[in-house]
Amino acid sequence: MAYYALYVGKSATENLELGLAQGIWGFKESHEFFNKLESGDKVVLGYDVSYPVDIFGQKPPGFPRVKPGKFQGKFKKIILVQVVGDTFVEYKNQVWSDDIYPFRFNFSIIHTIESVSISLNEKPSLCEALRYSATTKGWLRPIDATDWPIEVQDIVLSAENDQPGWVYALMHPNWQEWTKIGCTIDTDARLYTYHTSVPDRSHDYISKIRVELAYDAEQQILDSMRKHCDMNQISHSHEWFKIKFDENTLAKNALNLGIEILEDN
Repeated sequence: MAYYALYVGKSATENLELGLAQGIWGFKESHEFFNKLESGDKVVLGYDVSYPVDIFGQKPPGFPRVKPGKFQGKFKKIILVQVVGDTFVEYKNQVWSDDIYPFRFNFSIIHTIESVSISLNEKPSLCEALRYSATTKGWLRPIDATDWPIEVQDIVLSAENDQPGWVYALMHPNWQEWTKIGCTIDTDARLYTYHTSVPDRSHDYISKIRVELAYDAEQQILDSMRKHCDMNQISHSHEWFKIKFDENTLAKNALNLGIEILEDN
């Protein structure tokens, strides 16, 4: 999995809204990093940057189209997305009103951060990628994994903040007969939290499904599995079950409960 960033200016607000609504982004031309995009890669969309002088000092001339080492600022939004499927070229379906933008990729939204400042000192590769994008044609550029904005942050879902996300089945190789069921918005961030609690960093996903309301779907599956375990005298503890899942078990359980699995899995 690779990490990228691109800049979206205020003049492209309508295009951004259309793209976010349909989970699609496009470019007028192909370019090096577009051709390297793969399903599962993550992209930072930096939208509408300003340069608060009280935070960053004197504004560089020509901002945001500036030389390397001069780009940082406060973004109206940072939208974090994950690439779904392969890149493609499409001339017939005009998603945006001002142009075709035929070189496209589909994505699912991981999270949106409102009004966030990004500095060169804290995230140099992200700043350089956004600068490059602002000075080209909104093209992609790779960033370091350590500059991914919420790589180590894990958003806990609940009934009060339920939203689209992932339900997952997870295991550890030392206890392969046990399976954990959980939910999250960002599966990488959630796996990171598990790895901080064990020295061998060996937790891994058996499978994961994307659903419209992740917490609700997780609770339905957990309730069903607890009842099954109690009826069949199978050991379980909170969200861990002494049942060995394969890659299809979670999806089958969800479908049996009438939970719709979104297409962007």
